[in-house]
Amino acid sequence: MINTSHVLVNNIFNTNFTNLFTFLKYFIICSLPEGDYWSFSIESTEFKFKGIFGLAPDIRTRNFTTSEERWVSACLFAHVNGLGKSIDISVRSAGVVNASEEEKNNYRTYEGAFFGSLANQHVYTCQGDDRQKALAESKDRQYRVCTDLNNECFMTPLGKCENICETFTVNYGWKNCKENGTIYQEVINVFLESDLKISFAPSQTIQSLSLYLLLLCLLALL
Repeated sequence: MINTSHVLVNNIFNTNFTNLFTFLKYFIICSLPEGDYWSFSIESTEFKFKGIFGLAPDIRTRNFTTSEERWVSACLFAHVNGLGKSIDISVRSAGVVNASEEEKNNYRTYEGAFFGSLANQHVYTCQGDDRQKALAESKDRQYRVCTDLNNECFMTPLGKCENICETFTVNYGWKNCKENGTIYQEVINVFLESDLKISFAPSQTIQSLSLYLLLLCLLALL
């Protein structure tokens, strides 16, 4: 599924109402399925956030399972940029977040994988295609830096995905990635638009989550 990623601000002390609402928006996008929504009112103003990925569809009636929390965390991590450039990304996970054939053809540059647990402050990335190869294939790769070893994100880069993950699916990337003795099945992969592609109009485009907002959420969990 195609979405847009960018960073709003990096200063964690610049809290404001709009940013908190943006985080909630993306929390719902990742949690609820397409066609479902979460609405509420504040001072007679109604707010409505629509779901897309459906990684924790029952959160309104019960708490997260451990797996659901990891899925939503990975989804949020995948939408973060370390730089202030808006980039269309293809978000995938085999059997969970699917992509059309057109999307697979046009978004072929494999940036890498995102996984961990926001609740436990475990935020991991690994790199898919070699960075130089990816840069040669996609101009967007220069703006997506969170899988790089010396990145400006708050995430922990773990090197090449092939060295830490066990299960690879063509066009979808890796799953079952390991860190500190824990194997994460809940992995979200990001593919970037390749410079040589067939014509394809993304079916859905949404604003991204900011690096700042995830940092804010981490502080709230301390």
